[in-house]
Amino acid sequence: MCPRKYRYLVLLLFSMLFYSYSGIENLVLIVVTALFNFFIARYFYKAKSLLYIGLIVDVGVLAFFKYNGNFALPLGISFYTFNNITYLIDVYNYRYMSEDNPLKYLTYALMFPTVSMGPLSGYAIVYDHFDELGASFDETADGLKRFIKGLVFKVLIGDNLAALYASLTGETDKSVLLLITTIIIYGIQLYVDFSSYSDMAIGLGKMMGIEYKENFNYPYMALSVSDFWRRWHMTLTNFFTRYIYIPMGGNKVKWYRHIFNILVVWCLTGIWHGSTLNFVLWGLYYFVILTVEKYLLNNLLNKTNKIIRNIYVLIVVFVGYIFFSTGSLAGLKEFFSSLNTSPFFNSNLLFYLKENYVWVIAGILACIEIPEDLKENKWFIAIADVLLLLLFVLAIAYILSGNFHPFLYSAF
Repeated sequence: MCPRKYRYLVLLLFSMLFYSYSGIENLVLIVVTALFNFFIARYFYKAKSLLYIGLIVDVGVLAFFKYNGNFALPLGISFYTFNNITYLIDVYNYRYMSEDNPLKYLTYALMFPTVSMGPLSGYAIVYDHFDELGASFDETADGLKRFIKGLVFKVLIGDNLAALYASLTGETDKSVLLLITTIIIYGIQLYVDFSSYSDMAIGLGKMMGIEYKENFNYPYMALSVSDFWRRWHMTLTNFFTRYIYIPMGGNKVKWYRHIFNILVVWCLTGIWHGSTLNFVLWGLYYFVILTVEKYLLNNLLNKTNKIIRNIYVLIVVFVGYIFFSTGSLAGLKEFFSSLNTSPFFNSNLLFYLKENYVWVIAGILACIEIPEDLKENKWFIAIADVLLLLLFVLAIAYILSGNFHPFLYSAF
């Protein structure tokens, strides 16, 4: 066994091999940008302006690759760039001291569980672990169970919903109900796909003795749109809140400045997600919804039945997925044109649902939180563990048969 204080080197080597599969040029890019941030942070004490140089370079590199269109998007660049930015700002604000070992910082930047799709970790989470990497038996067992759960959900539910979504979008004989169902399937698939990756990353972290932050908390059970964004992609929400919204004054300012702060955050959130204008529209859509909710609807929502509140959230969120899923303004226009010209219903939708109802039901159940009393019931736990093991075997069979789709959120 490798001594604990050198295990981070094994992790670094494995992470470099993992990342190199996306292309040697991508590996060179992430190593160069990581070392750049490492040395910038080391010399803050000589010139505070280095922070701004570091931020400009980080954002510039991300913008060049994400919005150029002439280059393939390097794996995980949106995520590892934000991790670099959090490191620079936290060191600048003395939240922790700068790392003095470049190999440890490279390990942080390249850590294979989170490098491609998060969760966004921040250096503080791994700062104290590199010299003591390792987990107890219970931690390893919990991590393995979490990883298997993520793999099962991704392969069996997410991938089958992805196939259904592809069939629905490829259908030429559309109807209004088919178009609406397509967006619903997209939203369920997006959640299952992304949350399952987070489960796998968190599970792998536990097996190494690292506690990554939770990224999802059953967002489709939210009771307001604000609540939804406290439950969905929580580490990204935390990034924008901590490093942009609060430094601008947050909600501790006059109402017009508060609205401006919300506008800036949601414009940046939209731009971060994609290079086309429909992502900006998506950000503006949430800016309007959240502003109206905070200033006009908040008291009304608090007095409204929880089921109605949840339905309101689901309608807002799934309408938002129209901007997200169409990919471009032309796609957005085509969707609304089809919605306007198609018949309300035809039998094609029933055919697709009949062929895939198991995965649709499974996807819906995956979005619903298990009651606490069931979570603590020993019989339920035992049955769930056996079922998870059987589904794991089935998932491996799916993978070996070639029925595996890339993670949806890796495109961002």
